[in-house]
Amino acid sequence: MPGPHLLDNMGRVLDTIDFFGSLFNTVVVAVVGTALVLFFDSLAAFAFAEYEFPAKKFLFGMLLVTYMIPAQLSLVPQFVTIAEFGWAGSLKALIIPGAANAFGIFWMRQYAQNSLPDELLDAGRIDGAGFFRLYAQVALPLSARPRPSSASSRSSASGTTTSGPWS
Repeated sequence: MPGPHLLDNMGRVLDTIDFFGSLFNTVVVAVVGTALVLFFDSLAAFAFAEYEFPAKKFLFGMLLVTYMIPAQLSLVPQFVTIAEFGWAGSLKALIIPGAANAFGIFWMRQYAQNSLPDELLDAGRIDGAGFFRLYAQVALPLSARPRPSSASSRSSASGTTTSGPWS
């Protein structure tokens, strides 16, 4: 149970630090960071999954190599770079370095390879759609669509669809 000085201590904390300013900064970093990661990772994953370009396999291999390097090895160079850009002490220093990551690109690429029908993408290319139009009007809506799992789409002997692995 909280002690009798809980409200006094909470008041002292709120007088000492800018709690609501810190909360606002946290929300900004979380929302903007998430939006950037989703955008850049899905864009790169779409390119790796559906397009052929020179050195594609080499670049994807380099992406996987960067995923295998421990993050602690890049702390000092990352700080030096942030300081040279003049971002030290700003929210940009928290948001921009994490705007894309190798794991997210790898994961989304695997999903895009198996879920995006090549026929729709080919039809869009024939219609003259470029990369960004295919990404925005074909890949994003299709990737948001839930795919039935093999367990939920099987039919039983009675002709009904099972609702899960224990049905």
